[in-house]
Amino acid sequence: MKKLLLFLAPLLFVSVSGVFAQTAETAISGNVFDENEYPVTFATVTLFDSTDSTMVKAGYTLDDGSFVFTHLKAGEYHILF
Repeated sequence: MKKLLLFLAPLLFVSVSGVFAQTAETAISGNVFDENEYPVTFATVTLFDSTDSTMVKAGYTLDDGSFVFTHLKAGEYHILF
């Protein structure tokens, strides 16, 4: 019985720590302006994963040219607008 507990205890720790590591989230926000520094409204903004160039999220800018992508995994991204 003692051997079984010694074997399962590290596995339980690894399983629980993996769950906590996956909960880290971040956000990316910004503004899109034209060459005259006016906000660009309703511009399509697309977020790509830098490691494999897959699209992660897409959206539109608001009236003030702002955009926000939330609930993102920590990592490196590039934005196309």
